[in-house]
Amino acid sequence: MAAPGTLRAGFLLHLDWQPLAKAPNLKQGGEVQVLSGTAAVEGRLYLPLTESAEGKLVADVLLQEDMALVPGDRVILRRPSPATNLGVGRFLAFGKHRLRTKDQDRRGQLIERAHCLDSPADLLLGYLNSELKPMGAGDLSLEFGWTAALASQLLQEAALAGKVRELSPGSYLGMGRAGALAQEIAEVVNHWKSKNPHRICIPLQNLRARLGKEKLATLQTMSRVELALLGLVPRPGLLWEMHGLEVAPEWSAWAETSLLRLGSEGLMPTNWLDLAKEVGVPVDKAEELGEYLEDTGKVLRRGPHLFDRAVVESLRELVVAQLQGEGMNIPALRDHFQTSRKYLMPLLEFLDDRGVTMRRGGNRILRNPEASLV
Repeated sequence: MAAPGTLRAGFLLHLDWQPLAKAPNLKQGGEVQVLSGTAAVEGRLYLPLTESAEGKLVADVLLQEDMALVPGDRVILRRPSPATNLGVGRFLAFGKHRLRTKDQDRRGQLIERAHCLDSPADLLLGYLNSELKPMGAGDLSLEFGWTAALASQLLQEAALAGKVRELSPGSYLGMGRAGALAQEIAEVVNHWKSKNPHRICIPLQNLRARLGKEKLATLQTMSRVELALLGLVPRPGLLWEMHGLEVAPEWSAWAETSLLRLGSEGLMPTNWLDLAKEVGVPVDKAEELGEYLEDTGKVLRRGPHLFDRAVVESLRELVVAQLQGEGMNIPALRDHFQTSRKYLMPLLEFLDDRGVTMRRGGNRILRNPEASLV
């Protein structure tokens, strides 16, 4: 018996399998009965073609219904008819699919787990060094059937011994996995820098494309201290700053001149490429300067125009005030900022895109007045 949500159950078992010496041969997918505790569930047994170099045989059993088990639980496999014992095993983990030839990494992890079943500390390290995302006491309790107190104790002891790293409060990653992830992140950031020497930020979209969804999720759980060690400074929005990065001095000079001009033009800025040319920026550097300005967080892009962020923030404040009052008044917004619908409507759509407002029929309503605009 177990409290709800504290024990896993599944229908595909990975077992550390030991056939009995005189057990009859069983073809792949042969019918078996799995006995564990008071449970007896019908299923089919699938064996690997060869034994591992470590002498372990990791078998798959596909059950007809879920069975609740924790790693290390012992099971007996019987042939239903004619009834005879086939062998014994220890439960290793639930699977999403049967192990195939290409799943050698996963099979290797399971073989390592089979060697550690009687050592909770080794089980913990093996698990944290195989997972892509950091884990806490609750994850370990669910995976291994431990109490939260035991899981917390094992994590703290491993952290003190320098075997795991706490990436954020209560979330840990094995040092092997943490080191490999740190190296991979460094390679992604350095590659971005080499291709974009004018940038001081890296888009989260690029990190996701290069690292994958799970590793980016791990990155986003890290503390600011951990991220600083990786050369990253998190920001609200879609860009993260790269720590301690310096760009060529001409970028700062061009940016200062451009920002003065954009600030004076308010919500009716000149087309960015034309503006860049007017302030003396080489044609082949205009787009890169626009990206650099966006990285500073001082401008916002919409179509062919860059807008001074402070002015757009003022627009946001007035839109929020209108929607909290009598409702949207586009002519009043246009007159207040001395602009036209050509510029105003794309900016209102920009506020929709950033989650400040949202369209409902022909009207707009507030969604999140504090949403980041970058």
